[in-house]
Amino acid sequence: MTSIDTARLGEAFALSRAASDLAHAARDLIDPARTDERLAVAETLLKAASAVQDVATTVIETHFHDQDNDPGPTPATALDSAEPF
Repeated sequence: MTSIDTARLGEAFALSRAASDLAHAARDLIDPARTDERLAVAETLLKAASAVQDVATTVIETHFHDQDNDPGPTPATALDSAEPF
């Protein structure tokens, strides 16, 4: 198993935070004045937030899937790196 790629996870969490910011911006557009234009922009922002969150989720899932598929050191490699008695 490899170590956690903190840079990749950091990017995923930054994407997740951006999705949250987009969703909050959409909420702010709706209140207090609900015009058709504001609702349309809010809907677009929510769709963008959902897409960004999907990317963040995919990055995280791919990271852990890659770790699950890592076979780790082979027995021969493990023996080569072992200290002599």
